[in-house]
This record gives sequence, structure tokens and C-alpha cells, in this order.
Amino acid sequence: MNHTLDQFTDNPIIDELVSWPPRAQSISSVRASSPLFRQPFVEITLDDDETITRSFGKGGFTEYWTEAKVILEALTPIKIISDVKVAESIDIGALQMRIREERDESITEAGFMFDNGMYEQFLWQFGRDYKGLPDHVMQKIEVAKAQIKGE
Repeated sequence: MNHTLDQFTDNPIIDELVSWPPRAQSISSVRASSPLFRQPFVEITLDDDETITRSFGKGGFTEYWTEAKVILEALTPIKIISDVKVAESIDIGALQMRIREERDESITEAGFMFDNGMYEQFLWQFGRDYKGLPDHVMQKIEVAKAQIKGE
């Protein structure tokens, strides 16, 4: 759900995961750690076993990670690994509602691309890391992939 994730790039952890065009590899896992005597970090493992590590400042990391974890669990099949405590200050219910709204809006916007034959751009909206899409969207993804292969 690349386009939907892009709506949350004010979160620096999510910002590290979004790229345009999307990566060719899926993200298999994201691990967050907040060691006592070092800077917190996120380790992103791609499906080809490449690992990307990013460090963050301690200030706000727990809140950013809590938000990122909720977003990733809602939108992607990415495995989440963490030793970071959940921030109590995050309204998870409100965040989940915003995620659903952004997801639905992204699906609608991507539909216009599909309808106009912009198959590659349509696929970029979803990237490789998505889950729980409605059947009609999954069908459009398959059609778009077939159209690109046939071109």
C-alpha cells in the first residue's frame, strides 16, 4: 500500500519504507530496538535478505514506532519484531480509523489510473507490500500485471 503509506511519511520510520517508484523487493520484516546505551534503530529486511538499518534520536522514537507498528500491521504483511514498549499517548482507535480512510481514498485514486490504462502507475500505488485488499482491487492488480507483461 505504497500510496497509503506515503500519507504517513511525517512519521520518519514510515518515511524510510516508502520509495517512488516502489522497491522491486518486498519487505519481509521490520525490527525496532531501543537499546539503553545506544540510539534507537529500525532494521528493514527485504525479501532478498538485504538489510537496511536506520538510527533515530531517542526523543519521540517510542511514539513513532507505536504509530508505525499500527500502520504496518493494518496495511502490510510485513513481520514486525520489536523490543520497544508501546506508547500510551497514541490514540490507536483514531489512528486505525484514519488508516482505513486513507486506504479507501488511495484505492479510489488508483482506480482512476487503472481506468485510464496507466497500469504501471496503478501498480506503484500498491507496491509489493499490501494485504487485505478488496477482491475487485486484487483483480485489477492481476489485469494490470498482465497488461504490462503483454506490452
